[in-house]
Amino acid sequence: MPLAPGDATRGAKLYVEQCEHCHTLEKGGKHIFGPNLWSIFGQVSGQIPGSKPSQIYKDKAITWTPGTMFTYLADTKTPFPGSKKPYKGLPNEQDRNDIIAYLETQKDKPKWFGLF
Repeated sequence: MPLAPGDATRGAKLYVEQCEHCHTLEKGGKHIFGPNLWSIFGQVSGQIPGSKPSQIYKDKAITWTPGTMFTYLADTKTPFPGSKKPYKGLPNEQDRNDIIAYLETQKDKPKWFGLF
């Protein structure tokens, strides 16, 4: 199963288990080992303001989309060869889809949201 709809509620639980020890997830939140993931989609690897990425992440400059995140979460070393990130990734595709669905909810809503 490639990138597919996920369950954001389940993704929130997986995020806590799999991601929270290295990444914060709130608007304006601090960076821990990895960058804050608030509004991650559309950001470019190695260029998130205030984070301290390795040169590998800067050089690759991957734009984070649900698709690139799906690939990355499968094996964090493949898109960034030589990275020292200790996290190996999530082999289960549904787990990746669920985390992505949750991450998609963690962003600012457009100003017009809810006006119609």
